[in-house]
Amino acid sequence: MRVPRAMFACCVLEGKIIVAGGFTSCRKSIALAEVYDPENNTWASIPNLPYTYNSACSGVVIGSKMHVVHKGLSKVQVLGSLSGGWKVEDHGWLQGPMAVVEGVLYVMSHGLVYRQETERRKMVVSAYEVRKRIGSAMIGQGGEIYVVGGVIGPDRTNRDIKPTSDVDVLNVGSERPVWHRATPMSRCRGTILGCTILKI
Repeated sequence: MRVPRAMFACCVLEGKIIVAGGFTSCRKSIALAEVYDPENNTWASIPNLPYTYNSACSGVVIGSKMHVVHKGLSKVQVLGSLSGGWKVEDHGWLQGPMAVVEGVLYVMSHGLVYRQETERRKMVVSAYEVRKRIGSAMIGQGGEIYVVGGVIGPDRTNRDIKPTSDVDVLNVGSERPVWHRATPMSRCRGTILGCTILKI
C-alpha cells in the first residue's frame, strides 16, 4: 500500500485488491482508497471515500459491488466499479462480523446469525458455539461460514482471556444449518486482523 493504515476495508473486486478508509499510525481517520493489481504488482489511487468516521471499517462484496461498513453506523459507502465513484446508501444492517455466502450477506449479532436481505433480516441459527469469542474473523466459502481464531473471554472478573486457534464452520447452504468444528489453525492463535480467500 502507498498509505500505511489499520482497521481498513479490504476486498477483491474485478480481480484486484481494494483497500479503503481506516486509520493512520496517529489514529487519524482517512478516506483514501487504493487498488492493487497483482498481475503488474502495482498500487494506484482510486476515488476516495466520500466520508470518514472515527470508527473501524470493514468491507464486503455483494453483487459485484464493494460495501464499506463502519462500526456503529447504518450508512454504507458503495463502489460499483473501479472506473466509477462511491455512493452512500443507508442499509440499516445489523452490527457484527459479516460474511457473504453465495451472494447473500450474513451477520453475527447478539449470539445469533442472521441472513440480511435488502429490506429485512431472517434469523438463521444460534451462534452459541462461538458467542464468547472476540477478535475472530468470519468469512464465507462455498455454502459455509467460517469463524476463525480470536480469543475466548473475558469472564465476569475480566480475567482469563484465552487465545484460540479454533475454526468453526456453519453450513448455511443446507435446509437445517449446523455448526461443526474444522481443523484448527496450525500456527496462529488469538486475534485475527483479517481473512480472505486466495486462489493459487
